[in-house]
Amino acid sequence: MPYDYTPFSLSKLGCGTNDSGMPCQNPDRAGNGPAVPGGNGAELPERPIPETVQSTLFVPGYLQTQIGKLMRVDFLIGNSVESRTGRLAEVGAAYIILQQLNVHTMCDLFSIKFAVIIDDPQEYCETVIREML
Repeated sequence: MPYDYTPFSLSKLGCGTNDSGMPCQNPDRAGNGPAVPGGNGAELPERPIPETVQSTLFVPGYLQTQIGKLMRVDFLIGNSVESRTGRLAEVGAAYIILQQLNVHTMCDLFSIKFAVIIDDPQEYCETVIREML
């Protein structure tokens, strides 16, 4: 069921409607964004961090310990495998962000099949080049 935007439900948020029947801002917030429960500019409570992101027993938790390292990540997309390489910039509950120069790529955590964490990029490059010769 869609959210009910009647004046009654908006009044719960400290809002009402203007003369045209359109929702209005909470006057207590003075136009600083949408009204929040409790009105008077109160902040939303901070959400707890999921255990999967905190504990190294889970993939996101382990990857949190690898932020800043170079990675090659293989993703299963349909019937093919796509590879991305970059520095691990951020880890969320369902995504990672790889940084390549000035580009940040958000990647679906659940599509990852393999992740190669590269501790020493120079040694890794030398090894790859030797294998190619």
